[in-house]
Amino acid sequence: MDISIHRLPERRLISIGKPKQRTEISFFLWLIGCASLTLFSIILKVHSGYVTFLTFIALSSYIWIQRPDLIYLSLVSGLATLFITLLIYYINFQLLFPHFWETYGMLDKPVLGWKILGIPLSEILWHSSWAILCSMFRGYRNGVYYKTGS
Repeated sequence: MDISIHRLPERRLISIGKPKQRTEISFFLWLIGCASLTLFSIILKVHSGYVTFLTFIALSSYIWIQRPDLIYLSLVSGLATLFITLLIYYINFQLLFPHFWETYGMLDKPVLGWKILGIPLSEILWHSSWAILCSMFRGYRNGVYYKTGS
């Protein structure tokens, strides 16, 4: 019986076009993020688990609208971080310290206490949304465009 392995064509990121830096708008987005976190978490007393996830996704959506070429990169980063988070958290908090979340987690709000594989949904959403935003922020700020090619 012959088992052959088929390889996909090589894909890599190539810089195209002349970079147009967006330093000012990037700083403005950072300020909006800080203001959102401060307003909703400290002043309005909304749990930071909700606020950070929604702020990261809102900022990511703004960048996606302006730079659709960064969507793929950010979603791959978000999914990779999701799997890494699940693996690390499962080992740490299901195998090594199984009572950690009940003892120290402070997950008494609705939705924040939901768990996947014993891992709080809020932790999964935070890490994934942070990876989605951070993975594309440098390319957005520096004005570097990417395409897949050979």
